[in-house]
Amino acid sequence: VAGRSSFREGRTRWLVAANGVGTRLSYRSRVVPGFWVPPVFGPALLGRSIKKMTLETMAAVEARATEPEP
Repeated sequence: VAGRSSFREGRTRWLVAANGVGTRLSYRSRVVPGFWVPPVFGPALLGRSIKKMTLETMAAVEARATEPEP
């Protein structure tokens, strides 16, 4: 969210496609932090954090997709 994030910029692409009897969801994200990232350990730590957020988002999407319709 612009103005409320620690990132200078970011782009996310979601691709939803039929896959047999299910659906395949592909997700690609690129972010540029608005803060200094230590060159040795920073990218790994930042990557883990982003991966965790992505997995949580995907779990929420899947949970919503399997909810019965009202």
